[in-house]
Amino acid sequence: MDWLVELPRDVRLEDMRNFDRNGFLFSIFVDHFRDDMTDYFFKSHHLNVAEGKDDAVLKAMNIAILVRGVLRIFGERDFMYGDRLRLWSADPQEPVAEFSAKSFLSSMSMPYEAVSVKNLAVLSGDGGYISNETSDFCALCVLDEKIRNIALTVGYLGVNWVSLYAIKDHLGFGEREFLERYEVDPSDLKAFTGMANNFKALGPAARHGEKGWDAPKKVMSLEGASSLILRAVRREAAILVQEQKIRDQLREIYSPC
Repeated sequence: MDWLVELPRDVRLEDMRNFDRNGFLFSIFVDHFRDDMTDYFFKSHHLNVAEGKDDAVLKAMNIAILVRGVLRIFGERDFMYGDRLRLWSADPQEPVAEFSAKSFLSSMSMPYEAVSVKNLAVLSGDGGYISNETSDFCALCVLDEKIRNIALTVGYLGVNWVSLYAIKDHLGFGEREFLERYEVDPSDLKAFTGMANNFKALGPAARHGEKGWDAPKKVMSLEGASSLILRAVRREAAILVQEQKIRDQLREIYSPC
């Protein structure tokens, strides 16, 4: 069965200008005909493998964590919010359940299996795969565990010192490799690690508790830390999508029938 999640009515397609509305993770279905207002629905190949409405609600919550992470990494508005979101069956098109966006975080479980290549229908059409930065990133959330784990971390925790340091761990490179691969100024990386780990500098927002360390000499704001780490994430995705294995998978999945 196909499932849809009704989105809040203040969502607009202009908010999704940087994302392919028919992509790897999700699509946006537009219904202009129910009344005098436009309705927007979230749908996903990964959601459609759900067996029954209870399973569909759980899968919608879990997929939403991932999608939230992608939106935050690119600085886009989160459209999966609200105290009451409605799950619809697509045929017949009718509401079948309600759930709260606030329960997303409590629904997260590992290992994460809400999205999988095996859950993808082959997308047929006249255009095939249109590659751009955000579409490629969404594809990597399905095809690459590292990028998927990064998006999950941001979707679950938001953007803060703890999540940003966890992302650095997910990227998996030592200091020298990190600096070279992402073209980062050494003083910026030192400032980031010094701030993120230091309770004197950040208090309870720090990655560690009090360890008696002096406050770092160079201060970095959360905004600066976010720019540094999320830029590295986007750079990593750009590197990965050029790998032949990934390119072959994209070509296979998105080949028009």
